[in-house]
Amino acid sequence: MHEKRLLDLSRGTAYVLVFAALGVVLILQGWRARIPNFDMLTTIDAAAQFIDHGKLPQTSVVTSFGSFTPPGLTWFMLPGVLLFHDPRLFEYVGSIFLYVGTLLGIFLIARRYFGPRCAVVAVALYGFSELGLSIGSTLFHRYPIH
Repeated sequence: MHEKRLLDLSRGTAYVLVFAALGVVLILQGWRARIPNFDMLTTIDAAAQFIDHGKLPQTSVVTSFGSFTPPGLTWFMLPGVLLFHDPRLFEYVGSIFLYVGTLLGIFLIARRYFGPRCAVVAVALYGFSELGLSIGSTLFHRYPIH
């Protein structure tokens, strides 16, 4: 019984990774035509300040109330700023990490309560949905649904 659950988990994880890879390909389509949202400039600057001067990020984007949010987005932006020189790619490393983590979480929760087949279907439905792909393409807190 234990071996069957382990086999289901390994197969399911393989499905999640395949779906995630296909989703990432879809997310990255047309990346050259996208520009970073102007609200993310403070986050990009904070990540660059950390890399260049070692200054810890203290704020992130400005809310609709005119206050700054905590620097969580800056930490997710940091690997993209470190790896790429093109600002259009800065968000993708962190957002894809969250996208894959979300797919894995959906799989684990759905598998626990509904079984491995339903979990794979749930991952496919969310992973290729407009909402899933939209959220996977940005770290910005207002998700652009086209």
